[in-house]
Amino acid sequence: MPPYLVGERGLDLLSMGMLTSIPALTDAIGIIIGGKLVQSYLSGKEKYLAIVRSILVILLLYLIFNAPSVTLIITFQSLCTIFHGLVFATIFALPHKIFSKNNIGLAIGVINLGGMIGAFLAPMVMGYLIETFNGSYTSAFIYLILCAVLTIIAAVGLNMKKGLSVSTIQW
Repeated sequence: MPPYLVGERGLDLLSMGMLTSIPALTDAIGIIIGGKLVQSYLSGKEKYLAIVRSILVILLLYLIFNAPSVTLIITFQSLCTIFHGLVFATIFALPHKIFSKNNIGLAIGVINLGGMIGAFLAPMVMGYLIETFNGSYTSAFIYLILCAVLTIIAAVGLNMKKGLSVSTIQW
């Protein structure tokens, strides 16, 4: 978002730095709230929560890209990161609910590795897409939306049986 806000929306670096800290804060809030909801009120519905929340992320990514003002971009991005935080909390709570105690560490390690690979590749892929399409950010937003679609597909395929061992997962 920082290059988009500076290059496409005309913000200066100081304003961009201050404004982009707001969605980081709302992401943290979403993670905390999501953890509490998954732990209590919405336990057992994680699969469906991840799907609905990911659909909301897709909607908000679309709204971010089409927002007519910087104020709306930051508002939609803040809402988007809240739902991202809720999905994040759900994903990290699931191993504790479905894997045996002996396999939770490995399961969380694999989930974290996947997230780290995504965090490593995403900026490069987005930069490549923006450069390939002559500075257009449309392809980068489409890429983000496709990543959220992959989250939905992964959630649909979740096996919610309790007591799984890592050996029962098909790698």
